[in-house]
Order: sequence, then C-alpha cells, then structure tokens
Amino acid sequence: MSPFRLPAAAVRAAILGGVVVGLADGIRAAALARAPLLAFLACVALTLGFDLFVAAAGGVALALLLWLGAWGHGRSRGRLAATLGWVLAAAAPAGATVAALTGTAARNNRFLAAGVVGLASLVAAVAAALSGPALGRLLGLLPGLRRKSDWPSPRPGLGAAGVLVLAPLVALAVEAAVFFLVWRTRAPLRKSL
Repeated sequence: MSPFRLPAAAVRAAILGGVVVGLADGIRAAALARAPLLAFLACVALTLGFDLFVAAAGGVALALLLWLGAWGHGRSRGRLAATLGWVLAAAAPAGATVAALTGTAARNNRFLAAGVVGLASLVAAVAAALSGPALGRLLGLLPGLRRKSDWPSPRPGLGAAGVLVLAPLVALAVEAAVFFLVWRTRAPLRKSL
C-alpha cells in the first residue's frame, strides 16, 4: 500500500465533508433568515466557501501528519533516536495544555475553559502520536544518534489490536480528567497559581 493513499483519502474526505456541511449550513441560515433569492445564494456561497476552506486546511494538516507517521515508520532507527523522538513529540501535548490553561485561566466560564483545554490537549496528543516516529527518524540522521541496533519493525498482531481498542478509551479518560479538573477550579485564578 502506498504511503500516499491514506493522506490523499483524508484530504478528499475533508473536502467532501466541507462541501456537505457548507451547503447544509448555508441553506439553513438563509432559510431561517427568509432571505430573497439573491441573498439566499450569497449566503450559501459564502458559507460553503468558508466551510470548504476550513475543511480543506484541516484535511491537508491531517494528511501531512499521516504522511509523516508513515515516513517515520518506513525505516528502522536506533533506540536512542526513537526514544528521543517520542520524548520531543510528547512535549507538544504538554505545552499545548499549559498554554491553553494559561490562556483561559482568567475566564469566569470554567466549562468553556475546560473544553478549550481538553480539545487543545487532545489535538496536540494526536499530532504527537503521528509525528513521533518521524522525529525519531530525523534524529537518527544525526552523527551521534545513528542506528547502532535495529529498532524492531512494527508488525500488526494482537498487541496492536489491543492498543487500537484501548487507546480511545484511555484518551477519553484522560481528557475527561483534564476537563473536570479545569471545570471545577474556582475562577478567577490568581496569577501565582
């Protein structure tokens, strides 16, 4: 299977989703406003254009991450380079969570703040999970981290199936814990906290 098939499918699906959502949003908004025909068409066109642009940008970003993940798994690398790649990739979700928490600390709406922090950490965690192998492969190119022993190539098996079943549940539990911790924090927070 070509490493470009899944990223290309992600872009196509995102564009198709943007068209469907944009049409539905535009028609609904124009119908609720009881707009005349010219305003109706303008509303549908503007909404379709915006939704298509956002969906295409998200699809391209996801395709890039999927391609990076496939590229990172495409070649064996040393254990030290792979470990350092995962450590560097793991810094992204931690940094995104701290940045989102700092940015929403002064908001009185803790429910909204908790949602922003939860979404930021989840998106950064997915990006880190897909880019970790690519960082390891890049670090493997450095002279001091060149491959000394082969990293075992991943072979799908029962362990991979178990991870695929448990990973969404673990991610949901972690995100729920982050959400409730931020939501239950009394606002506004002091600067020292």
